[in-house]
Amino acid sequence: MEPTSRWPFLPGKISELLDTDTLAVIEAGCCERLGQAMTILDRGANEGFEARREEIINKRQHFTDFCRTMRNPELVEGGYVACRRCDLANAADFVQDHARSGQEYAEFRCHMGLRVGARAVTVRDQVIAIMLGGQFAPDEGIDEILANVAAIADGARSELKLRDPSVRHTLEEMARALQPAPPDFQAALAREAQHVERLVNTEHGMRRSTGEHEFLERLHTAQNFLDIDSLAKVTASVNNLLREVRTFCQADYLVFFASVKENDTVLVPIGQDGLDVDAPGDLAHFNWRKAGLSLQNGVHVDRTRAEIAKILQRGIRGQGHAPLENAVHFVPTVLGGMYRGILLFGPFSPQVDLEREKAFLTEVGRTVGWYTLTEIQVLNLREQQQRWESTARLLTHQIRTALTPINTYIGTAKFLVEKAPGERNNKMLIDSIRPAGDLYNQWG
Repeated sequence: MEPTSRWPFLPGKISELLDTDTLAVIEAGCCERLGQAMTILDRGANEGFEARREEIINKRQHFTDFCRTMRNPELVEGGYVACRRCDLANAADFVQDHARSGQEYAEFRCHMGLRVGARAVTVRDQVIAIMLGGQFAPDEGIDEILANVAAIADGARSELKLRDPSVRHTLEEMARALQPAPPDFQAALAREAQHVERLVNTEHGMRRSTGEHEFLERLHTAQNFLDIDSLAKVTASVNNLLREVRTFCQADYLVFFASVKENDTVLVPIGQDGLDVDAPGDLAHFNWRKAGLSLQNGVHVDRTRAEIAKILQRGIRGQGHAPLENAVHFVPTVLGGMYRGILLFGPFSPQVDLEREKAFLTEVGRTVGWYTLTEIQVLNLREQQQRWESTARLLTHQIRTALTPINTYIGTAKFLVEKAPGERNNKMLIDSIRPAGDLYNQWG
């Protein structure tokens, strides 16, 4: 079993979710409830199917007696290959029909004329296996089946050969034992397929939830606000964050726009990953007001794809907009009602269902937005602190400059009091203190 490791963790085949032993038990249970031969074809490479059938737990699990004899190379030369090729071709045709019309059930005739039912097993509307069941006699009778057996015996089908003439009689007797499909067979096969789908979708949901949670945890611990002391460092930090997101989500590019000052509604590109530009500043800006977005915190609302496209068309402004014209999604963020951000997603490879992935992408966008806007806020606070510290140093210098002559006069007066006390020095003392008082009054 090869687990799918790339977001959104959609499996290509059922064996990526359930191991061989589990599939064998599930298949046996489905077969018993159906009361008919049944098998599960695993989705294979190149949109084809693997004729890999799990270990048989009961006799009728995979084939009726007629089909089992046809596939036995000791009885019918070339039978296994012909039957396998028939199953895979019919499964592939069914998947194409499913992709075009969404049909979940189909019936076909095998190369020997037996009636077989097919039901898709899907995860997120993607076919990962085909459940084949039945191997019934056609409603109109078994004449076609007997004619095909006779053609093999007479050498009319060069790819097939009976190992012994008695095999013809065996196949004819087994054909006469075939039963027509019961009226409720389609519904019964659908119920079994739904049992399997619940299991595989539960497994997929668990893996998806685990993978997304682990990724978000990495994002939550990716930032270090203590190192932010310039806008260039904010850009470098955002670029690293976007690189992580782009690699995980498989988007062609990501751009983050942000207001660098409080209450700005014209957002500049702070960081990007995936675009061939020298610097984020070479890209267009995003006008929050013209895009029609709310100025309050409640910006996370459900929007249709048409509404998203319209907002992006109105919001992306100025030179450098051409690389962003194929953007498919965005997530807005507002921090404290004053700082605003937009995470812009380019096309996804492979394409994803944005409606289904909206919740996760919103969580990613909020995480990137809150971290980036917090970094900008930290930077602004540090710059404000630096301005206050500079002002404090200037005021301290000015006060010290003003106090120097005052201290000089007071020092003279102190010397006179300590070294030459007496009434005859009072005039000199007053003359020393008066200028200090005058300077003090001038400085308030």
